[in-house]
Amino acid sequence: MQRESLVQQRAAIQMQWRYIYLLAASPAESEEKLTLFSPLLFQNSLTRLIHWQPSVQGGEMALISAWDAIPLTFVQLADQGMNVSRFSLSAEGTELLLTLQLERLNDG
Repeated sequence: MQRESLVQQRAAIQMQWRYIYLLAASPAESEEKLTLFSPLLFQNSLTRLIHWQPSVQGGEMALISAWDAIPLTFVQLADQGMNVSRFSLSAEGTELLLTLQLERLNDG
Protein backbone atom coordinates (compact mmCIF):
# COMPACT_ATOMS: atom_id res chain seq x y z
CA MET A 1 0.00 0.00 0.00
CA GLN A 2 2.75 2.44 0.96
CA ARG A 3 4.78 1.38 -2.06
CA GLU A 4 1.84 2.09 -4.38
CA SER A 5 1.49 5.56 -2.87
CA LEU A 6 5.20 6.25 -3.41
CA VAL A 7 4.96 5.11 -7.04
CA GLN A 8 2.03 7.47 -7.62
CA GLN A 9 3.88 10.36 -5.99
CA ARG A 10 6.94 9.66 -8.10
CA ALA A 11 4.85 9.61 -11.29
CA ALA A 12 3.22 12.92 -10.30
CA ILE A 13 6.62 14.49 -9.61
CA GLN A 14 7.95 13.29 -12.97
CA MET A 15 4.96 14.87 -14.72
CA GLN A 16 5.60 18.14 -12.89
CA TRP A 17 9.28 18.10 -13.93
CA ARG A 18 8.30 17.44 -17.55
CA TYR A 19 5.90 20.38 -17.41
CA ILE A 20 8.56 22.64 -15.88
CA TYR A 21 11.10 21.52 -18.50
CA LEU A 22 8.67 22.32 -21.32
CA LEU A 23 7.98 25.74 -19.83
CA ALA A 24 11.68 26.49 -19.51
CA ALA A 25 12.47 25.22 -23.01
CA SER A 26 9.68 27.14 -24.75
CA PRO A 27 10.48 30.67 -25.91
CA ALA A 28 9.12 33.21 -23.48
CA GLU A 29 6.46 35.51 -24.84
CA SER A 30 7.08 39.06 -23.85
CA GLU A 31 4.19 40.65 -22.00
CA GLU A 32 5.22 44.01 -23.42
CA LYS A 33 5.06 44.39 -27.15
CA LEU A 34 7.77 46.61 -28.57
CA THR A 35 6.35 49.30 -30.82
CA LEU A 36 8.33 49.49 -34.04
CA PHE A 37 10.12 52.77 -34.54
CA SER A 38 8.62 55.29 -36.92
CA PRO A 39 9.50 58.99 -36.95
CA LEU A 40 5.88 59.66 -37.89
CA LEU A 41 4.81 58.55 -34.40
CA PHE A 42 6.36 61.77 -33.08
CA GLN A 43 3.76 63.95 -34.78
CA ASN A 44 1.34 65.04 -32.07
CA SER A 45 0.00 68.16 -30.40
CA LEU A 46 3.30 68.81 -28.55
CA THR A 47 5.89 67.75 -31.14
CA ARG A 48 6.29 68.18 -34.88
CA LEU A 49 8.70 66.20 -37.03
CA ILE A 50 10.71 68.54 -39.25
CA HIS A 51 13.57 66.30 -40.39
CA TRP A 52 14.33 62.58 -40.65
CA GLN A 53 17.51 61.21 -42.22
CA PRO A 54 17.72 57.41 -41.93
CA SER A 55 21.05 55.59 -41.74
CA VAL A 56 22.16 51.98 -41.44
CA GLN A 57 22.44 52.22 -37.65
CA GLY A 58 19.39 54.43 -37.04
CA GLY A 59 19.23 58.02 -38.20
CA GLU A 60 18.93 61.67 -37.33
CA MET A 61 15.60 63.14 -36.31
CA ALA A 62 14.73 66.78 -35.64
CA LEU A 63 11.59 67.85 -33.83
CA ILE A 64 10.00 71.14 -32.92
CA SER A 65 8.83 70.41 -29.40
CA ALA A 66 7.20 71.86 -26.34
CA TRP A 67 9.39 71.76 -23.24
CA ASP A 68 6.98 69.39 -21.46
CA ALA A 69 7.23 66.85 -24.30
CA ILE A 70 11.04 66.47 -24.21
CA PRO A 71 11.25 63.79 -21.45
CA LEU A 72 8.37 61.83 -23.01
CA THR A 73 10.22 61.81 -26.34
CA PHE A 74 13.14 59.94 -24.76
CA VAL A 75 10.77 57.44 -23.13
CA GLN A 76 8.94 56.90 -26.42
CA LEU A 77 12.23 56.30 -28.24
CA ALA A 78 13.29 53.70 -25.66
CA ASP A 79 9.90 51.99 -25.95
CA GLN A 80 10.49 51.77 -29.70
CA GLY A 81 13.93 50.16 -29.30
CA MET A 82 15.96 53.26 -30.12
CA ASN A 83 18.99 54.64 -28.27
CA VAL A 84 19.90 58.33 -28.33
CA SER A 85 23.66 58.59 -28.91
CA ARG A 86 23.67 62.41 -29.19
CA PHE A 87 21.15 65.19 -28.96
CA SER A 88 20.99 68.96 -29.00
CA LEU A 89 18.31 71.32 -27.80
CA SER A 90 18.13 74.90 -29.02
CA ALA A 91 15.64 77.75 -29.09
CA GLU A 92 14.07 78.54 -32.45
CA GLY A 93 12.12 81.71 -31.74
CA THR A 94 9.43 80.71 -29.26
CA GLU A 95 9.84 76.99 -30.01
CA LEU A 96 12.46 74.37 -29.13
CA LEU A 97 14.41 72.43 -31.74
CA LEU A 98 15.37 68.95 -30.54
CA THR A 99 17.86 67.15 -32.79
CA LEU A 100 18.56 63.49 -32.01
CA GLN A 101 21.13 61.03 -33.34
CA LEU A 102 19.49 57.61 -33.01
CA GLU A 103 20.74 54.02 -33.03
CA ARG A 104 18.76 50.80 -32.87
CA LEU A 105 19.23 49.09 -29.49
CA ASN A 106 19.58 45.62 -31.01
CA ASP A 107 22.50 46.75 -33.20
CA GLY A 108 24.80 46.98 -30.20
